[in-house]
Amino acid sequence: MLTVLALSTLTHARIGETVAQCNARYGEVVAEDEAVGRCYQKSGFNVFVTIAENGKCGQITYSKENGGKFTAPELKALMRANGKGWVEQGKIADMQIWKTDDKAAYFNEGNYLFIRTLAYKAEEEAEAERKEAEKLKAF
Repeated sequence: MLTVLALSTLTHARIGETVAQCNARYGEVVAEDEAVGRCYQKSGFNVFVTIAENGKCGQITYSKENGGKFTAPELKALMRANGKGWVEQGKIADMQIWKTDDKAAYFNEGNYLFIRTLAYKAEEEAEAERKEAEKLKAF
């Protein structure tokens, strides 16, 4: 119960927040790579945020600072904080997958929770295609 209460300080939508909103929510950035993202630590979690082209959080990854596994209440609180209407899609290898109309969540063996907007996923895929096409441009 205390874990759920502690996580309530992290809750509310994170996906879609600006850099300033992420800084206000999570505090000091502990590591940053502008090309990849920014890492925060809050309430015993590492929170890795990637900012999309629109300047808002397009994906977020949670893991325990101590490398431990998530509890069921922690998983539920973080999922609820990042959206409503999650529908379980099943499991692929060691990943449990859920989706909403505009987001996807992947839970890996209890070690991390990865959530991203479908728009950010489309951006990533378009960039990967662009890079592949660039490599083959000389053909």
